[in-house]
Amino acid sequence: MTTSADQKRVQKAQRVHRVVLLLQRHLALFSALLLSVGLLWPLVFPSVYYSRNTYISENALLPNQAHCHYWEAEAAQASAHRDALVKLGHSSSSESGGSAAQLAYIQLALRYSGFRTEAQRFNYTDSLTGRTVAGTNIHGIWTAPRGDTTEALVLVAPWRSSAGETSATTDDNDDEMARNEAGVGLALSLAAFFRTQPYWSKDIIVLVAEGGEVGVEMWLRGYHGELQPGHASPVTLRSGAIQGALAIEVPAGDQFDSFGLFFEGKNGQLPNLDLLNILVRIAHRGDLPLTLHHIPRSHHPLLANHAKNPTDPGNWSLLATHYQESLRTLLATMAAQATGATRGGHAPFHRYRIDALTIQLQAAHEHSTNPFPLVSVGRLIESTFHSLSNLLEHFHQSFFIYLLPSPWQYISIADFIPPILVVAAGILCTILLSW
Repeated sequence: MTTSADQKRVQKAQRVHRVVLLLQRHLALFSALLLSVGLLWPLVFPSVYYSRNTYISENALLPNQAHCHYWEAEAAQASAHRDALVKLGHSSSSESGGSAAQLAYIQLALRYSGFRTEAQRFNYTDSLTGRTVAGTNIHGIWTAPRGDTTEALVLVAPWRSSAGETSATTDDNDDEMARNEAGVGLALSLAAFFRTQPYWSKDIIVLVAEGGEVGVEMWLRGYHGELQPGHASPVTLRSGAIQGALAIEVPAGDQFDSFGLFFEGKNGQLPNLDLLNILVRIAHRGDLPLTLHHIPRSHHPLLANHAKNPTDPGNWSLLATHYQESLRTLLATMAAQATGATRGGHAPFHRYRIDALTIQLQAAHEHSTNPFPLVSVGRLIESTFHSLSNLLEHFHQSFFIYLLPSPWQYISIADFIPPILVVAAGILCTILLSW
């Protein structure tokens, strides 16, 4: 018995030794193979055969299940607010926000709509760049009649669009395009409209922030009691825990070409995928062209699902176009996550585990194929907030880590982690080879 057991142990050790010798002999080839597979694997991410169709995980959201009541009268009110703000802004305005007359107008409009308002003054100096941003944030809170003031939704309208913040030009026309008076006017119109609707279960907060993301960040610090003395005045007017936020940036004009969706937060943080899914479906229901990072698409991404048969030459052109457009979108969103770059007033919310995103509109031009009016934007926001009001608990059902090749397709962490592990294995083999 002992001899038989010893023989088995010897045979096992010999087999292990042969495997080790084989690996040592071909370790360089094995390492190169792993690195090649791991680096080439992501090229299949944009393929219709690899990505999956998005879906709503939280059943309580119920997008597109209720009628919208935002119509032309409310859109006309938004245009009137915009014109008034533009007129007041011609007198004097700060570099990153509005004049005193504009700020007073916003507070008056919110109070007239039944909102309690408060102004927060701040002065922030970036420790890295030395850039100082000073301004005044104004927010108004309307308490939902069916709520208990424990939860709230935030509608953000920054004074300047994120495109203007990142622009290095100083041309007057660029400055006019960077201003977001139309977005502020739309927010004021929606505030007055929201108060007339009976279905809200969460408080509504409207925030007009100066200084772009810095202003939103200072307001959030004040709202959560994290302000350092001397940086900003405290925020004493509060509601409950913020469950979701939407930032809107609207250029001047009455017709628009498309929606650009920006969702990346600082250090690559992402909102729950359900938040994007409801907005994409609401836009689709309203026949509104929606893109990620303003990357255009020549056809609906789901059309490629009906052309998956590669043996049919008629499908090749559609599949190739879908791959190219999905690759561009995927690279843009991955670059934003990898670099930690942000664009939009939604970004500071992610630090507080608040799911948020920015809708940035593009003005229509003479070559626009499907322009849409401001009323469509208002109906989109109304329907989105209606769905968020249905939430029974914080977003948690869907993914928080994902890649998006298109608004309708996603790549989960289980699908993009394997190539990373393969590359790591190749690097490990290279280290063992040199050792």
